[in-house]
Amino acid sequence: MGLLRARADAVLIGDGTLRAAVAHVWTPDYIFPQDAAAFAALRRREGRTPVPWLVVVSQTGELPADAEVWRGRMPVVVVTPRGRGHGVRSMKHRRRVRLLELGTDTVDVRQLMAILARQFEVRTLLCEGGARTYGALLRAGCVDEEFLTICPLVIGSGSAGRPRPSLVEGATFMPGAAPRLRLCSIRQAGDYLFLRSKIYRLPRGAGRRTSR
Repeated sequence: MGLLRARADAVLIGDGTLRAAVAHVWTPDYIFPQDAAAFAALRRREGRTPVPWLVVVSQTGELPADAEVWRGRMPVVVVTPRGRGHGVRSMKHRRRVRLLELGTDTVDVRQLMAILARQFEVRTLLCEGGARTYGALLRAGCVDEEFLTICPLVIGSGSAGRPRPSLVEGATFMPGAAPRLRLCSIRQAGDYLFLRSKIYRLPRGAGRRTSR
């Protein structure tokens, strides 16, 4: 994961992921500090900024004020539908926080991809969830590769009041139009499997691509 972040211009998450990990910082060295110097050298060699942008998609604009990312060195872009960025505006005094309001009822994902490429020079976008954010990207045809870790733990679906999300939520595909994966590589570390796949069948209207 640290290497994926090191090769990304921006990391995309949903507000649910931010609420679930308020102490987390989405930089490569946070995930593996022992290789901080190597990550920094790789970013310099590939012409990237010292740290990636963090892009937070929120349908409501309600974000945890105690999240560590507001205080860190990572520049942040918060994206909401139009008219729902009031709570974010009150946080704009925090360092390096930008607000984008795109779409009406939901965030316009394809417009977001275009703005990130044009205004923020994002060539590679890494999506780290959650399930609805990833589903929105798949539905818009904006995913190029998927990195999937198979963990040797079975945790179930959760309780009725606290369901656990699956890999994709908020998007449904018919069999003939569903994204299809072609396995590119598989690695093993202990009982974990790390899969990298290309998505070669996308919904109609595919836009700028990202990875998950």
